[in-house]
Formats: sequence, C-alpha cells, structure tokens
Amino acid sequence: MFIVVRKSTSSSIKNKDRDTKLFNDISNPSNNISLDVIEVEDYFEKGKASFNRVYHVFDGELQLAINDQQTTLYKGDGVFIQKGMTYEMKGTFKAVAVNTVATLD
Repeated sequence: MFIVVRKSTSSSIKNKDRDTKLFNDISNPSNNISLDVIEVEDYFEKGKASFNRVYHVFDGELQLAINDQQTTLYKGDGVFIQKGMTYEMKGTFKAVAVNTVATLD
C-alpha cells in the first residue's frame, strides 16, 4: 500500500482513511526510526522497499512509480510507501525521508 498526501488536501484526510497499524510504524517513537534530508539533481533509484518509509517534498519535483502506478510529488506533498512495494523514483528535489529500520522476515 502507498498513500500520497497533497499539500492542498492534507488537512482533509480523515483517520478512517488510514491504516493505523502501518502508520504506527512511522509515528511510534519507540521504534527504530531514521530521518534523512535528501537533496539531489537528476536522481534515479529503482528497487523494492525493505522498510516502511515516508517522503515529504520541500522543493522540486519527485516523480514516483509504485507498483506501476505513476504520480508526481511537488513542494508540500508527501507519500507513505509500505515495505515490500516495488518503486522507481527520479527527479530533482529536496525532501525529508522517515524510515523504519529494515528487519529480516
């Protein structure tokens, strides 16, 4: 599962529209969380998410394909990507990434 939150709609998301268990991995401070600031030009990455992650775009444009669904994130937009999702991202952007620690299944 992935969820895109647009800057213009972020305040209208209702709790019932979210999977509480998945968001708990990111929002629970007792879990091992990493926080990274990413600033890249002409970036390209393709892979399978080994952990849950959230990206929040501060500047630029992040083109994202998840399980063959494509979208573009702009300043103020964010996305939650669940562990196991196949993704491709590219663009020139500045973003914050919040990641849960990868675990062996």
